[in-house]
Amino acid sequence: MITGTLQIASLINNIEQVTDTLVQLLQSIDERHFNQKPRADKWSIAQVADHIRLSNNSVAKALALKGKPIDRNPGERIDELKKIFLDFQKKYQSPDFIVPTKDIYNPELLLKDLKESIQRIRARMYEDDLDELIHHPAFSDISKFEILHFVLYHTQRHLRQIKEIVATL
Repeated sequence: MITGTLQIASLINNIEQVTDTLVQLLQSIDERHFNQKPRADKWSIAQVADHIRLSNNSVAKALALKGKPIDRNPGERIDELKKIFLDFQKKYQSPDFIVPTKDIYNPELLLKDLKESIQRIRARMYEDDLDELIHHPAFSDISKFEILHFVLYHTQRHLRQIKEIVATL
């Protein structure tokens, strides 16, 4: 394995912390505000949470793939991913396969489904060879180590977005 044990342990710890924070925040939101959009052209808290769930499920499926040996640094794209997802000034269009499909969500059911998506990723974090290269529809060829960094940065980005929505409601 090319990726160091400390790097992996730190990444796993960071993912666990940010996903726990996300779940705690969502559990604290008044049900009246869960499906309320801050503006007509923006997503509601529920839609952001569903987007994260859909993304997590896509990543968990990719992590479950049998990868191939990597012939480059398995962390080569980490800075690129960090730069993209933690640049809060830039707005991005979500790929169609992870765009929320509803306007109204049952908070309890969505939270349950989101927690399950997080658990699927957590299980894969501990089981997989993170140095393997896989193919993902949004990222092309990417190491499992890099795609877990995406999970971290993507969750951080949307955690911030949810906090901003809460502040406007």
